[in-house]
Amino acid sequence: SLWFHKWKNDTTFFIWDATWHGIRAWFIISQLNKKFYELAGSVWLAEICMAINNSLKQELKSWNFITSIFFQINKRNTVDFIGMGHEPIFVFRKASGSVEKIIPGGLAAWIRLIKDITQVKTKEIILQDGDILISYTDGIVEAKNEFWEMYSIDRIGKKLEEFSRNGKNSLEDIYKKFIDDLKKFTGWKA
Repeated sequence: SLWFHKWKNDTTFFIWDATWHGIRAWFIISQLNKKFYELAGSVWLAEICMAINNSLKQELKSWNFITSIFFQINKRNTVDFIGMGHEPIFVFRKASGSVEKIIPGGLAAWIRLIKDITQVKTKEIILQDGDILISYTDGIVEAKNEFWEMYSIDRIGKKLEEFSRNGKNSLEDIYKKFIDDLKKFTGWKA
């Protein structure tokens, strides 16, 4: 699931991935979306994470867990984020023409109650003009080809560098190139 909330000069959004699939996962994600919608714009990022985590842990008794990344994009060229066990983030740095892999860290949501807000660690990425940040769900990295090989996290980093290197591709072009590469890798035909 993915959800955005624009608030004053900031945009807050998240990517969630619930374990298991089907109706149960859909129900869990709908509960998360509802809680995020209630809180976004009224409290800080760490408070949103803590409230959602604790709400799930107390209200939904289950063996499920959720990986996620919460982001807050600020007008001062920074992206604050809180990782909850999600896959790495990649940043293409235009100035160097290289890709940086950032491990979000954190414990997946719904594993334990968070009793102290200081346990929720907010990190910061500083972006320069032309830098590109990419995040994704495990549905991309776990996509398999005919030999049951996964698309992989490493492939995302390499393809981001390849698609961004010359600086001539727009974000939309890069997105389309990723989709085309994924289709080619999996043998998907429209």
